[in-house]
This record gives sequence, structure tokens and C-alpha cells, in this order.
Amino acid sequence: MTQQQFKRKKISEICTLESYEWLQMYFDKNNPLPYKMTVENHLRIKTSDRFYFSKVMEKILTIICKNEGADPIKAPDKGMKIKSKGKDIFIKVKGVKVGRADVKCFIFGKMFNFEVKAKADRMSEEQKIEQQRAEMNGEYFLIIKTIDDIVNWYTTNKL
Repeated sequence: MTQQQFKRKKISEICTLESYEWLQMYFDKNNPLPYKMTVENHLRIKTSDRFYFSKVMEKILTIICKNEGADPIKAPDKGMKIKSKGKDIFIKVKGVKVGRADVKCFIFGKMFNFEVKAKADRMSEEQKIEQQRAEMNGEYFLIIKTIDDIVNWYTTNKL
């Protein structure tokens, strides 16, 4: 695939061509299905909405962790997006701890907290407090903004 062909794909907003090809090889190697599945079909990328991209990156993290024999824990349903006065507002579901990392996983002998931020998302004050808590307890707190970050994390920690 050329760079121009890749730029037409929605996933190109959160991924480079190199990471896309790495992800395709990873899915080919770990796919139990008898037929080849493309990254787009595997992840069902339909829109370039930032909430959707966050979910895609969380799914990639959980797939990789499960393939490595770990048991990732995703944050419970965080709420819903509603429109109020023409703006999108995100409302939390009752009982969900504010600031919790999107995915937590004990893998490669370390505890990782993954906070996924797509496009222009920023960490809240509660998430920064959770990052400090995790780091004080010897856990790793990673901010994932692109699929490249996931590939870099995997390749450096898999060794």
C-alpha cells in the first residue's frame, strides 16, 4: 500500500503507515480464523469521531494483552454523550470512579494503566491525580494518543 492510499483511510488520523502494517502483521499472526482479515474489518472503523477512535485504541490494547496471556480490565461504561445547547456533553454513569484509567493490565511482569486520548483530548485533574497515585505505587501510567504509541509500548516491553 502506498502512502497516498493509506491517507484515504480513516485510521490514518491516529496511525502511521508503518504502525498500520505492523498491526496488520500482528492480526495475521494471531488471527485464528482461516481467512485474512484487514485492520479495518477487524476493528470496524466507520467514522473519525474522537470517541470512536478512543474505543478502537482500547480494543487494540485489549486484543494485544489477551494474546499475550494477560487479562486486561477496561473501565466500566463511562457514560454517554448528549447534546445540550448545541454542544456535546459527556455525562458520567453513577458509581464510576472519576479519573480511572481506560485499561488496566498486569503484563510483562508490570502493572500498566493506559489512558487513551484521541485527537485533541486532554487529561482531567482527576486523571492527573490517578496518574500520581499509580506512579507512587510503582505502576506504569501511559497516555496513548495514537496506535504508534501502542506499537512502541508493545515492542519495547515484549523483549
